[in-house]
Amino acid sequence: FDSLQNYKNVYCVVATCGQGEFPGNCKDFWKQLSDEKLPADFLADTSFTVFGLGDSGYVFYNECAKLFDTKFHELGGKRIMNLGLGDDKEDEKYEAAWNEWIPDLWNEIKCEEPTKELLPPSYTVVIDT
Repeated sequence: FDSLQNYKNVYCVVATCGQGEFPGNCKDFWKQLSDEKLPADFLADTSFTVFGLGDSGYVFYNECAKLFDTKFHELGGKRIMNLGLGDDKEDEKYEAAWNEWIPDLWNEIKCEEPTKELLPPSYTVVIDT
């Protein structure tokens, strides 16, 4: 969180759990992001977009992604594109909405700058077969 405002571009994929609560691995980040002491221009130099991994059967469908999208905007961030909402209840799960949403993101990224560098993943999954 401490270096968030140093990034020019932030791309979030946000899951929900329970009935739409924050997963354990992002509760602290959300707590810091919602600190009322943050200035309204905290993310003024940051462009962002958010895609949610939700379940329309939850009481609060994609609530975490909606909250992140709203909060980034309230803190002065510039929305690159509209919030994407994936639904685990769809036949193709999240992939249907993701496959409609992601080409627009790739187009936006390519239009902004000729090259982009992605940070390394936070987690690596290895599947032994």
